[in-house]
Amino acid sequence: MPGTGASHDRLSRLAAHAFISFPEVQPSLVRSNPIGRLTITAA
Repeated sequence: MPGTGASHDRLSRLAAHAFISFPEVQPSLVRSNPIGRLTITAA
C-alpha cells in the first residue's frame, strides 16, 4: 500500500506526543486503538 509509510510515521509521532502529554489517557487509547498498540510495541 503506497503512502502508508509516511502516514504511519506521522501517526507514530502524534501518538508519542499524546502519550507524553497525557500519560493518564494512554491505557484507554491502547485498548481502543490497535495502531497505537503497534506504535508502542515498535517504539
